[in-house]
Amino acid sequence: MTVLTQLSKRERLLFLATISVVALAGLTNFVISPIAKKWRRLNTQLSTLETKLNRYSIILAQQKVIENRYKVYADNLKIKGSNEEAQAAVLQEIESIARTAGISLTNIVPSNLEDKGFYRKFQVRLELESNILSLSRFLYEIKKSQQLLGVTKLSISAKSGSTDLLRCSLDLIKIFVL
Repeated sequence: MTVLTQLSKRERLLFLATISVVALAGLTNFVISPIAKKWRRLNTQLSTLETKLNRYSIILAQQKVIENRYKVYADNLKIKGSNEEAQAAVLQEIESIARTAGISLTNIVPSNLEDKGFYRKFQVRLELESNILSLSRFLYEIKKSQQLLGVTKLSISAKSGSTDLLRCSLDLIKIFVL
């Protein structure tokens, strides 16, 4: 206190003002600013969580519809009978679709079921000859098949000596859930 009493009134005011500015700067930098940053971060997390909550509540409101749709597809994804019977059912479906689309299958090469953990993958390589209209009908019917088949590879070339026929090679895949 002896130092303050030796200062003039103006010097004391400047000293107290300087101490106040330094204290406010320290308070702002070390207390208020970190709290404000944390507050903003928590607000953004809260808004993100609110968005997720709204999305999940919409899904929960549609739970029955989703479960019913799942049951329809789950039945088609499960292996019915033995592995060979399931493979035969897929091959029969492919041949049936090819017949209705007017496709001439020249070669069908099925692979064994590959175990991938919680599912099995069955792949079939097809070679066929067709015109473009029948081929497009065949691909459309494959995509909307009850077997839930997928085309993974497709190559098309013109058949030699014919302007109308196409030679096509495609790989189909069927997933079975265990």
